[in-house]
Order: sequence, then structure tokens, then C-alpha cells
Amino acid sequence: MTNSIVASSPDSPNSVPMSLEAEMSLLGCLIIEGRRLSAVRKIVSSADFYDPRNAAIFDAVTDVTHTTLDVDLVLLKDALAKGGADAATVTTEYLTKLVEETPSPVGYEYYARIVAEKSCLRKIIRECQETAFAAARLPDETRSLIASHCERMASLTRNSFGLAPVTLQTAIDDVIATIEAGKPSSLRTGLAPFDDAVGGGVPKSGLWSIFGYPAGGKSTFALNVALNIARGLPASVNAVAQPRSIVRYFSVEQSPQRAAATLLSAHAKREVHAMLNHGHASEGDLDTVVEAGLRIRACDFAFFEQSMDPNQLFAECAALATEHPHGVLVVDYIQDIPPFGKFFETTPRITEAMRILARIARELKWLVIVVSQLDKSAGKANQAPKLSSVRMLSVTFGVPISGRSLRSEPATRAAMPTSPIRSSRHGRPATSVSCLASSRTSTEPAALLRCSSAARSWNSPSQILRSPATGWR
Repeated sequence: MTNSIVASSPDSPNSVPMSLEAEMSLLGCLIIEGRRLSAVRKIVSSADFYDPRNAAIFDAVTDVTHTTLDVDLVLLKDALAKGGADAATVTTEYLTKLVEETPSPVGYEYYARIVAEKSCLRKIIRECQETAFAAARLPDETRSLIASHCERMASLTRNSFGLAPVTLQTAIDDVIATIEAGKPSSLRTGLAPFDDAVGGGVPKSGLWSIFGYPAGGKSTFALNVALNIARGLPASVNAVAQPRSIVRYFSVEQSPQRAAATLLSAHAKREVHAMLNHGHASEGDLDTVVEAGLRIRACDFAFFEQSMDPNQLFAECAALATEHPHGVLVVDYIQDIPPFGKFFETTPRITEAMRILARIARELKWLVIVVSQLDKSAGKANQAPKLSSVRMLSVTFGVPISGRSLRSEPATRAAMPTSPIRSSRHGRPATSVSCLASSRTSTEPAALLRCSSAARSWNSPSQILRSPATGWR
């Protein structure tokens, strides 16, 4: 059923992309040298074969090599006898033909790539046909159809060339090679106390949630972290220099102009939001803001259009990922994503949005930072933010931002992530840290740290401080 497609071209009106010769040669290589299977499975699976008989033989070879690296016709026929209807159609003569007509077993990788590419072309044709049929049925859903098609196509191109498991030995070798090459697997945020508390930074890819109550400073924290990653960071005592990264920011609530004002406030130490609201600033203050803008603008940091839905975000990120394998997407807030497709109710909409954002993290290898707003009533009850409050987001790493410290102290009190948390299945220990700023506009590390151990969570300060100048939202 997977090959039931109709393709057309000027030369051959009913041709389907395939290469039976490559399929047969690949199987012949595997029968002659079964040890090649582990390398081949990184490129193709049985679903990539056009001829059902060849798919059945590939599965049979896989079964045989579970017990021995030597594949002979007797063992292969026995494995085929245990297969389904397609395996029953494979004859001894056909197996013998595969072995006798294989040019050379050393070409196994070349044959495997031909099989994989032909399979990918068939999948592309099938996806395009389905989109064409959907367009005929739903002519008024143009944007949704385009976004959905782009998401499926981007996923297809990344998942069509092998799904073999990674062995422990391979993973160990990768760890050692990464350390020896001086290539950190995490991204520093530029907030030294925070980076130290979480073991060097946040993962280069995955879902990271910043959550808390309204007016707690979540957006400002996310914006400053994203800007630091975009600008790159110099080498430190315990870390190599971090190159610049591409960052895309998506916010329904906050316009690009307001987000830029927040960043300028932090770096100019001036109340840029007030200047923007009044349309006025003293000459000295304006010069300071201009200088701050010149310092931070030279990076690939851009804002996505506010009306985009998650499918469109995936399509945009997939296009960028071809040239930027490790980018960063910030979504602020996840609850503000408007209804899309058939998802109108809040819970299904957030669940589907998180599914698509998780695919961006998993398939594109991007870091996705999701800002989440918790219920106001819990905040008024003076309850600390908890990871369980955002369990529906399916995140494994979260930073609660507490607004209580911002309201309970004068402007000298630091606004901070009160508890960077990993889910308990990661099993990492934790510390609780609070900080007090030495001045109302300082952006240096806090002067006072109080630490205590905790069983299942760990807390740390940030360098981003609560003050009118930092424009917390």
C-alpha cells in the first residue's frame, strides 16, 4: 500500500521512482557479507524497498543477523518461512539470483543510498498528491494547507534516510570525541550564576520552559538569554568561546518594538519603555540608548510575524535549519497561540502546539524556549511556581520565575529565576539560591547568595535584575 502512488512525467506518464537493480544488488551484498547490515540500516529500512519481496528479504536478513553475522541461503529461507505473505513469494531461484548477479559487495553503501533516495521521492510524490486532494476539498484553507504541507515535507526529508538505533559504544565514542574536540554540548546563557547552577548551560536542542505568574519577569529573562546566545559569548575560565547562533522570537502579546525596548532598557540602564511611551528622552539618555543599540544589534535575532500558527513556525524553522543546524526559537507565551486548524479549545490547542514545537527541537535539533504563564489565582495565594503546574507542556527542563520577590522588596531586590528545574526522571541534585542586588540598575552577578540543598529541584539567580531600567513584563 505504501507504493500505491501515481506519478507522471513528460517521458513516462505512469513511472514511479524506483531502482529494482539497486534493491537486488543491496540484498546480494547483505547475503554475501551480513556484517554490513548495521551500516546499511543507518540508511534504509524495509519500508524503503519498492518490491515487497525485497522488503521481506531485508527483514529476514535482519532476523538472521540477530544470531550470526554469516548469512547463508538455508538460514535465510528458514527466516522467510516465518514471514508473511510477501515472504512466501520469495523463491530459492530468486535468492540465488541476488547473490550471483551482485557486482561487488563493496558497493553496498552506494546501493543503499539509491534505494533510500528513490523511496524518498515516492514519499514526496505521495505527500504532494495528498496536498492536492486536500486543496480540492478545502479551497478556503490555503494558509493552513501550505503550513501543514511544509511541516510534513520538512519532516520527510529528515526522516527518510535511516532510523537505526545508536549503540552504547557509539554513544560513548561520541562523548569522548566531543570532549576531546572542545565542543560543548550546551549553550551558555551569559548569566554566570545560572549557568553554573545548571552545569554549564542549557542543552543545544530540546524544550526549555520559563514559567511563572504575571509580571514576574519571564519575557525579559527569555529575551536577554536569547540575545546573549545570538551574540555569542567570549571564552571564560571553564568554557570555550561560544559562537553566534540564529534566534527567532515569536510573541503574540509583545510587539517587536516593545521587545527591543526591553532589551535596550537592560543594556542602556535607562527606562526605554517610558521614553517610547512619551516619545521623548533627554539628549544624554538618547545617546546612551543609541550606543546600547549599536552594541547589541549585530546578530541574527529576528521576530516572527505575530499571526503565525505552530505549523507555520515549523515550516519557517525547517527552512532556516538547512543552513543553521543549531538555532533557537522562543515562544512567548504558549497560552497566547491563537486557534489554528481544528484546535480551538485551550488544552487541545496547547497540546498540539507543544507537539509541533517538540518536533522542531527533536527533528531540527534546535533549542525551543517556551514561556508559560501560570494561573493568577495561584500567584495571589503566594504559591511558588512548580514544574507540575506546566506538566502538560511535556518539558524536561524549566525555570520558574517568581514575582513575589519583585513585589515584596524595594527596587534593589533582584528579579530572578527562583528554581531552574529538571523533571525528576533526570535525577540531578538541586540547590536553592536567592540573590540581592547591590544597586537598582546593576546587571552584574548578585552580591549575596544563599544556598540550601533540595531533593528534587535546584534554584539559581540570574544577572538580570529587577529595576525600572530593565523593563520587566
